Formats: sequence, C-alpha cells, structure tokens
Amino acid sequence: MDAWRTFTPQSVPEIYAALRDATPQHDREVNRWVFRGQADVCWPLRPSLARIVAGLGAEAIAGRERLALERFAREAHLVLDATTLPPRDNDPTKWWSLMQHYGAATRLLDWSYSPYVALYYACTERPDADGAIWIVDVGAVADRTRERHAHILRPDGSMLFPWFSTDGDGSVIHFQEPWRQTDRMAVQQGLHSFATDPTADHDAILASLFGERPQRWTSKVIVPSKLKRPCTAHLRKLNVSGRGLLPGADGLGARAKELVQSAQADELAVLGVPGAERWWDP
Repeated sequence: MDAWRTFTPQSVPEIYAALRDATPQHDREVNRWVFRGQADVCWPLRPSLARIVAGLGAEAIAGRERLALERFAREAHLVLDATTLPPRDNDPTKWWSLMQHYGAATRLLDWSYSPYVALYYACTERPDADGAIWIVDVGAVADRTRERHAHILRPDGSMLFPWFSTDGDGSVIHFQEPWRQTDRMAVQQGLHSFATDPTADHDAILASLFGERPQRWTSKVIVPSKLKRPCTAHLRKLNVSGRGLLPGADGLGARAKELVQSAQADELAVLGVPGAERWWDP
C-alpha cells in the first residue's frame, strides 16, 4: 500500500480542491498541516546533504557535517551581522537553518505552512515532468514521536539531538520553525524537518512512523506537467511569484526568469508548436 494518499487532479481548479480535501478544515486553523513542493514527482523527500554524501559511512558523514558547521560558524561573523547569529550551544539545528538559507548542504528539508508556496515550487522547474506537493500533519507527527521516542525529547517536545542515530527502531523525524527567521523564511512561512539519520529519506520515515494507517496524516497532490504554466500564471495573480517569495535581488532574478519562460511559451504557441499552449487565464 502506498504510504501517501495520492490525488491526481486534471485541472487547476482540481489542484486547489485536492489541497482542500487533503487538509480538513478543523485542523487547518491551527497550523497542523505543512506543505512541500517538488518539481519532479519521482524525487523522494531527500535533504541535500543525503544526496551529496550517498555511499559514505556514518562516521564519515557525521565528520563532514560537523566540519561544515564549524567552518561556517567560525567565519559567519565576517559577512553577517554578529548580533543575528545563533549561539554556539549543543543545538546544531539553529546553525543548519542559517546555513541552508545561504545554500549549504544540510540534513534539513524546507516546508511551508502555505500550500500556495508549495505549489509554486512544484511548478517552477522541470516543465516536462509531473511535480508533487507533499502534505504532512505535523501535529500527528509530534504526537506519534512522543509515543515512540519520548526518551530523546525535552519536556517542551524539542529533541535532545544525537548527531547520527537510528534510535533502534528507526530514524526520528522532527519539524520545527527556524530559531530566527530571515526575510525569505518569513515571507514563505517556512519551517524545517530533520532526521537523526541524515541519510534517510523523510517520506520513508514518515511512512514507517504511522504503521498501518499513514494515509490519514500524509498526502501527496500530483501536479501534471501540462498544468505547471497555468498554475504559475494563476499564482502570480495571487502575488505568489519569484518576485514576492524571494526578497531582494534574488526575487528580481526569479521574476526575470519567469518572464523569459512565459514569453518563450507564448511565442511557441503562436508558431503552433505542439505542447506550447498559452497560460491558463481563469
């Protein structure tokens, strides 16, 4: 049985309907649901660190991860305001969040409380591949984690962090908001997931966490490749675009890229190129 309840919409309105159906109203009001968009439905929920260190042993991975954090923390004050830097304590997730923001490979995965942000990222790359929006009930994850792994949790529910562990009966996954948000994190309503095993795919951990009934808390909405351009056009009318989600020059560049893509699509459509239909106008 697929561990993720899967929706396969065939139109833009059906995508929005699937997002509503996957997140019951009584839970939406308390930020229980989080969303992650990926441009290719075949990609697992795999952090950048796991992709880079694939094939290495646990000791080597932990060593490289510590080295990267130490070097970043040692030199961060040279280019960032020192008053905004995390404390040098026993919780590396504060630094990983900052490192992730600036492009470092970490064991973190980015999520959002906004389904529209996730839909944007599911549509902006790989135009010929179906994308996916992954949906998780983080309240259920926290409850189940307390049941199975209470011995590594603090009273407030945060994790007593082991650098590399599978905790006997599987890796532990945890969702948390950044210690201090950047402008981009705030705009995108961002948070992170991380696991005690940095090589593990987060979709596999979540599937095993809920045993025989994972579909109640985990869903996936497929975004067909033919709907990526129409979705991007509609999201822009909601002010969900590269210019809005990426403050500063990064957003300006993303918007320029979107304009090139749309102009190319329209030009090809005028020339009658198959598959180059114009953007959907609701």
